[in-house]
Amino acid sequence: MAHDLKPILLIDDKKDGQFRGKVFMQELSKDLQLLIDFYMDVNQLIMTSDEWSVEVLFDPKKYAGVFLHHSYEDPLINESQLSDLRDKLKNLDLFIFSGGTETNPSTKQVRRESLFGNFLKPAVDAYLKMEVFPTSYLFGGNINRFYPIIDEMYQVLEEKGKDTLLSHKSFELYISICGWNLHLVQKNFKERFTEEQIADKIIEWRLNFNQ
Repeated sequence: MAHDLKPILLIDDKKDGQFRGKVFMQELSKDLQLLIDFYMDVNQLIMTSDEWSVEVLFDPKKYAGVFLHHSYEDPLINESQLSDLRDKLKNLDLFIFSGGTETNPSTKQVRRESLFGNFLKPAVDAYLKMEVFPTSYLFGGNINRFYPIIDEMYQVLEEKGKDTLLSHKSFELYISICGWNLHLVQKNFKERFTEEQIADKIIEWRLNFNQ
């Protein structure tokens, strides 16, 4: 599938075990593999200048986000260098993952098992389909991973009404993603649903995190 999406940079030096980057990449479809630049050697991408700072060897503008393994038992860079890396990548989402950390949305930290076991593949799949990387989905909230499209539908309904929503690109895209018959859904919503009922249905979709 051709696309112009920026890839995601995944850096994971872990060589053993189930929940690791190399195994994760092998299990992805070709379309999703093309969206991830995977490296096991952090030194190809980040070089320590001294004990306080690092030099970034890649162009941050090339990527939609960076996932970096940062082990607390045997860290590749120390905390001061990590802080400097965050500063240098301040315009880019930098996610830190480790088997020993707890998931924390405020610091963009994700537990390794959660990242590779539940969150990253659906997030990349959603990125491919809607061209927006859904960072909130990485933190395990009960939320449909296509929430940007759903939020846009809700806004269109509030501002422009039912008729505009049913022919809007966000509505058509979501119906397509779900594999539903667009004409039948449009007809059903137009004839049988009030705007309030459609609003309730959109909220229901937003909370349906199994889609």
